[in-house]
Amino acid sequence: STTVNTSDFSDAIGDSPEAAVSPSESYIIETLNKSEFILEVEAVTESNDPNGKLNIDGGYNACVFFSSTLVDQSNFSAKSVVEKGTSCGGCIEVYSSEEDATARNEYLAKFDGGLLDSGSHTVIGTIVIRTSEKLTKEQQTELTRNLVSIITSSEQPTGPNDQEDNGPTSSSND
Repeated sequence: STTVNTSDFSDAIGDSPEAAVSPSESYIIETLNKSEFILEVEAVTESNDPNGKLNIDGGYNACVFFSSTLVDQSNFSAKSVVEKGTSCGGCIEVYSSEEDATARNEYLAKFDGGLLDSGSHTVIGTIVIRTSEKLTKEQQTELTRNLVSIITSSEQPTGPNDQEDNGPTSSSND
């Protein structure tokens, strides 16, 4: 497969393109769960990160693997989505800068078409969207377009409290 240029998906970008800039892990999970192509999602932790890049300099701040309805899941013996890897559907990697995301995309491009080809990969904002090598080029494009649209069509929570509201904040309207 080949590197998918983000310009290929400019027509898929929704009303909130800024949502693709440093989104939270919870936002990525929430948006993945909106896709008709996604079966299960699982975020990596420092103890199960297959790439060893979580929270290291130049690495990702979040990485969420997903299984897809477009891939035959009976071909995998592993139980968890992270253990199955990008092959079972794909993953979303979130970086702190576009430079880090682009560097990761360029690294992945070195394996395109070879024995270690891991599928398609696209940079949108500070995220890398990866799809399974088990998908056809058309399926990779369809899935990537779907995810770009969903991620950039939702408002992501702003500020440090993107979990839940913990009661009133210290703002006064006297």
